[in-house]
Amino acid sequence: MNRAFFFLNVGLFLSFTLFICDGCGSPSRSRPGLVKASGSVVYNGQPVAGANVMFYPETSGPDTGAASAITDAEGKFELMTDSPKDGALPGKYKITVNKQAQYIDGILKADWEKQNTTETGQVAPYDKDKIKTEYLVPQRYSTLNSSPLVQEIPAGGIKEIKIELSDD
Repeated sequence: MNRAFFFLNVGLFLSFTLFICDGCGSPSRSRPGLVKASGSVVYNGQPVAGANVMFYPETSGPDTGAASAITDAEGKFELMTDSPKDGALPGKYKITVNKQAQYIDGILKADWEKQNTTETGQVAPYDKDKIKTEYLVPQRYSTLNSSPLVQEIPAGGIKEIKIELSDD
């Protein structure tokens, strides 16, 4: 009786574990129809490293989705929708580009937090009103309402999206 109870519990545990971990460690699944899309961001002719690039579909529905990327040191990016570098769905997109730095008392927020972290790993409290944000590319590119950027992604994908930002 005890032996049967033991094997029943082991069996239930393994079944539950397999149910919970279905897909654990397996590659991410991207939706069908995604195409490779990559390009670069420049501001006043210079590559923009570390910018957040978002592609928002102009139409909505079950077969649409936003795509995003972070630019590398040379300002280059590869869009992702469901998993890294999987691309975007073909269609027309509105684009935002955002790069900013936050400061507390004139020090980069990340540096301030490092300097003000206790031995237990707690960051010292600070007044959120002291945070100052500096846009490192013009702020108008950071919101859908003000960004003039649009891009069509063709069914075959695209490798040469050039996003040019300027002060005008």
